[in-house]
Amino acid sequence: MLPKKEFNIYPKTQENLNALLLFYFEKYDLTFENTIEDLINKTSLSLNQIEFIIRKLSESYHTLFKDFLKNSKATSNNLINYGIEALTIDETEWCGSKARLAKTKDFLEYVKKTEKDYNFWGKYN
Repeated sequence: MLPKKEFNIYPKTQENLNALLLFYFEKYDLTFENTIEDLINKTSLSLNQIEFIIRKLSESYHTLFKDFLKNSKATSNNLINYGIEALTIDETEWCGSKARLAKTKDFLEYVKKTEKDYNFWGKYN
């Protein structure tokens, strides 16, 4: 469901991850504490895959996540975890509260509706 790692042309460095976070999330009231370190440690994801997830989260933030995360500590880590879970883990293995599971499903449906190459990523990945 994600772009192939083979399409990645940039290294997954702290500098590149910081640039992604600032570009897509700086306009939102999110904290970035530990986010870069956590993304570096997700060795199964390349930079282009992380960028895809972060871009789709940014696009859907106002409609799906802004009010939902308002009462919790809104961190970029929390938000990114929704995206990673939705796009890399089978739905039967998702964990968390009913509200969290519903929001993860909403995000997955958003990606399916808005990503014209969604079926391509799933079929050829």
